[in-house]
Amino acid sequence: MPRELSEEAFRILHKSPAVKNVTESGCIYHTTEFRDHFLKEYAKCHKTTKIFRDVGLTPELIGRKRIERSTARWLERAKKQKEQH
Repeated sequence: MPRELSEEAFRILHKSPAVKNVTESGCIYHTTEFRDHFLKEYAKCHKTTKIFRDVGLTPELIGRKRIERSTARWLERAKKQKEQH
């Protein structure tokens, strides 16, 4: 279960162009554009935290674990898509 977000974090996330939706339970859904941007920057060897930080999604705001899990999920998805082609 995701860590609860403060009211301020919830409000900030709702305004972020990198976030598609935030649920009351603290699940954050990122936009496809941000995921694509993340993967391109990651391929250039940029640090994951910096990529998130550059769009205002700091570890202090969303938590390091969310960044780690999103990274793992997106990299796995990209790997599977590459294998299919």
